[in-house]
Amino acid sequence: MTAVVVATAHACVRGSRRIPRSQTRWKRRILSCRAGKSDEFSAAVGVSEKIELRLVARVQNAHGGAVLALASVGNPDPNDSVFPNFVTSSIDGTVATWHVEEEVGDESKSSKHAFVRDAQFGDDDAPWWCLEVDDDWLYYGTHTRKVRARIAVDADLEKLPGSIKNHTGWVRAMARVGKTANEILVNDTSVGDAWRFSAACGVVRVWQDSFEFDEDAEGEVDDEEDDDTDSALVDVASVKIFTGDILCLAGFEVKDDSFDEPPKRYLFAGVTDGTVRGWHVEENVSGKEQTAPVMRAISQAASGREESYSVDLSGGRVTALHYAGDVTHDSLRDSHNNAVKHKVVVGCRDGTVGLVDARDLSVSGRVLAHAGNGTDAAGVAALCAGPNGAICSVGVDGQVKLWRTEQGEHESDDLRLVRCGGVSQSEETVSGRSACAVSRNGDVVGVLVGDESGGVSLYCAADTAQ
Repeated sequence: MTAVVVATAHACVRGSRRIPRSQTRWKRRILSCRAGKSDEFSAAVGVSEKIELRLVARVQNAHGGAVLALASVGNPDPNDSVFPNFVTSSIDGTVATWHVEEEVGDESKSSKHAFVRDAQFGDDDAPWWCLEVDDDWLYYGTHTRKVRARIAVDADLEKLPGSIKNHTGWVRAMARVGKTANEILVNDTSVGDAWRFSAACGVVRVWQDSFEFDEDAEGEVDDEEDDDTDSALVDVASVKIFTGDILCLAGFEVKDDSFDEPPKRYLFAGVTDGTVRGWHVEENVSGKEQTAPVMRAISQAASGREESYSVDLSGGRVTALHYAGDVTHDSLRDSHNNAVKHKVVVGCRDGTVGLVDARDLSVSGRVLAHAGNGTDAAGVAALCAGPNGAICSVGVDGQVKLWRTEQGEHESDDLRLVRCGGVSQSEETVSGRSACAVSRNGDVVGVLVGDESGGVSLYCAADTAQ
């Protein structure tokens, strides 16, 4: 039985989640991942076995409109909960933070879980179209053409000062890649160790974190003043395309066998015109404090085809991207894993998912994943990592499915996506809008899904393989 009880933080006897002030409170730190109490969703499932997802908790009216974005954040006390905390944003202009509590009843009955709302509030920049979490900072792209940051592990999402405000439209997507050792040396410890990207209309902005700002100026920086010294986020560059709006981004790094070479870094964009575009993110170390990376467009020339800097999937809008290398397996042969490390999973409006190669923009493995629902808003709504090394797709048809990569008998065969599980057809389905992976102790154990009606559902892998 699934709990749909919604409580407030004030109704629960829980300690404060606010981070105490200190001289290092703004510095990035890795959250501790002590082992939490055991749960029934962490049983290992082999890559070739079916993975069943079952509904663990649902809030039907988490928001008054479609859930635009979801994010999983660390729990200040991992021993206190099986699941991490969550942030949700909605088209109705509200943002909410949640945790999941287990309700233990009669031993003869299965346990239930309930979402507990810790905080809900509006925001002058709402709605928030996209969310990204990196360590203890939450980044959000807004309706007011900005990117801002907040403290993710604070239930009230305390605001950090400043913003990236020179976007050309609503900020619909964000991504990141790590900096090289040379870039870190040039920029020193006053800025973050990653290049960050945000997309609005046909422009991608490049920016980075800054740690040299007044910690007492939380969100009070005047947006009319261009003063990077009082901002947690610093703008450095931009890249433009000329056809269609960018709906999704994916940034990733591929490490070659040679330990002497730095990782190859890529940024991919899904566009409303049905194309996928990619860039090499290359070093540009010239001694400047905030040197921007060089964004060099990936072309198809390496594949022997006529040179082009995009690939047309002929599937309508490219609505979702996810890096396939996040879900490689030690059990697969090296040639398979090496190929997967260069692949991006792509979801389209026509309901198909497929693979695009970062090296030459070649396409392989497109399969029909989700059907339309009789309206214009059909197809793949979101992609994210799934349990046990799978890739999860969420459809406007309300289905939640899991996929894995498969290679033919010969190493030269193209990779393809093969269905390996998901939510049972008997489960109630609601038109999907957004999704994020749910991890515990470094392993993905489930998927959080937001729907068009304002509901939020948590699905986790069953404890036995079917």
